[in-house]
Amino acid sequence: MHARTHAHTHSRARTQPTSPFSQPNVKSRAQAYTDEVKRRSAWYRHSNLLVPFGDDFMFQNSRIQFSNMDALIDEINGGGTFPYGVRIQYGTVSEYIDAVQEEEITWPVYEADFFPYADSATSYWTGPCAHAALECVSVRACGRLC
Repeated sequence: MHARTHAHTHSRARTQPTSPFSQPNVKSRAQAYTDEVKRRSAWYRHSNLLVPFGDDFMFQNSRIQFSNMDALIDEINGGGTFPYGVRIQYGTVSEYIDAVQEEEITWPVYEADFFPYADSATSYWTGPCAHAALECVSVRACGRLC
């Protein structure tokens, strides 16, 4: 399994500053991280995962964040021995997509209708009811009667 970590941003406020990893806690954090990566890997058809690391507030002191990520990567990769059964590296979204494409996976193709359907000014959706809108509207109307 191969995990690429990518600095991710979104607007979630942090309640406490991030502290540097220490030698005693890097092992427990590496174990927790690889446990989560292995759990998530069951959701994919391939062996590459893109795991965002952090948010915009975590990188206000980027020296600590990159030091932490470096320590985590070093611990997980174990100098090339991969003691946790996972290889982790920094990566970009395009590198992740390239790695997935290199696995030459045959993807299933959904051939039903995905034409968007709107049932109000602010409610758009796709799926099985989009191609049979009248039937779905009838089912919804009946549901409101119950």
